[in-house]
Amino acid sequence: MDIHSQPDEEEDLANEHRIARLIAAFIGDRLSVEERIELDEWVGKHTENLLLFESLTNEQSLRTSLRWFGELDLAEARLRISGKLKAQGHPVRKRMAWYAVAACFLLAIGLSIMPSLKNEKRYKATTAGTGTSPDYKGVVLILANGRRLMLDSLPVGDIQAGNDAVYKSDSMLQYTTGEAAAVFHTLYVPAGQQYALSLSDGSKVWLNAGSSLRYPSNFNGGWRGVELNGEAYFEIAKNGSPFTVNTKTGTIRVLGTRFNVQAYEDGTPLCATLVEGGIALYTGIDSLRLRPGQAARVSGGSGIKLYKSADIEQALGWKSGMFIFRETPTAAVLQELQRWYDLDISWDRKEQYHFSAFIRRDLPLDKVLGYLEGTGNVKFDRDGRKLTVMHLAGAGR
Repeated sequence: MDIHSQPDEEEDLANEHRIARLIAAFIGDRLSVEERIELDEWVGKHTENLLLFESLTNEQSLRTSLRWFGELDLAEARLRISGKLKAQGHPVRKRMAWYAVAACFLLAIGLSIMPSLKNEKRYKATTAGTGTSPDYKGVVLILANGRRLMLDSLPVGDIQAGNDAVYKSDSMLQYTTGEAAAVFHTLYVPAGQQYALSLSDGSKVWLNAGSSLRYPSNFNGGWRGVELNGEAYFEIAKNGSPFTVNTKTGTIRVLGTRFNVQAYEDGTPLCATLVEGGIALYTGIDSLRLRPGQAARVSGGSGIKLYKSADIEQALGWKSGMFIFRETPTAAVLQELQRWYDLDISWDRKEQYHFSAFIRRDLPLDKVLGYLEGTGNVKFDRDGRKLTVMHLAGAGR
């Protein structure tokens, strides 16, 4: 036996324990910026790491693991895992590395969030932004210390965002690479608005209504990644380092490209549409690489569905200020209206129609509803924010 193998294996195992604890802290939303950079560097080092990370942080897998922990003797489990690891020989080292990360991670998860299971608190994934909607009805920048800057009320010019100087125009925030340590900021865009962001590496992001983006104030460490809840269009600057977009449903990894991601946490399927370059979509269960002009959709546990000829104009209609409906089902049309006009909609989900229309987003709601009523399928009854959709007898589907 090689005399150096035992120390090397012990060092590898210590590294795996470290990664396991970082993943546990990620799920518990307790990572510092430095720890997040360390974790993401590990995730981005190998495709296998990314797939393992996605699998372990998948919400369905977590729920299963938490139920299992309810009946687990943690002390005995530690002893069993430790015994198995020590009993393994060098030839199976690579396979055991995966097992060690997974096993240690699950033990760490059990210790860190078992109390929330016992209190029957619902797990909320942290990979898609803050999920908070401030009472203020404008665009909000949430700093690392929790302070909120109401951007609509600030003049054009430099603003102090913690230790970072950020330039604000009428509809965009612009970050530059600085010497300050990276911290996470969150940009929240409410219903009826859109906003753009220029990140410190030169990448640009346009956020649609009802969306939030969590991102580092700079990418000095080399790692590049953001967390999206909602819909955004990305133009990623090429600098040799991969760029990741994390959502609740999956992760998109790119080098330099233009693409749209819709990832609202309201049951809407994750949809990625590639305009230029190349992206890879990972869900923890499946993975897929896209070519320009293609789109991918992930719905529940059904895996990734590829659309080889995507409707780019429709996917990016929001960015050009348009509702573009091409044989679009009722549910999708109403979701668009709900997000843009901040509506509470009631309708019979058994009644499904398809709409085709090009409508400007800057029009008053009543005018948009009038256009949709013109199809002869539906009629709307509006009372403030409450909207009731009524089926017209004899209307075609």
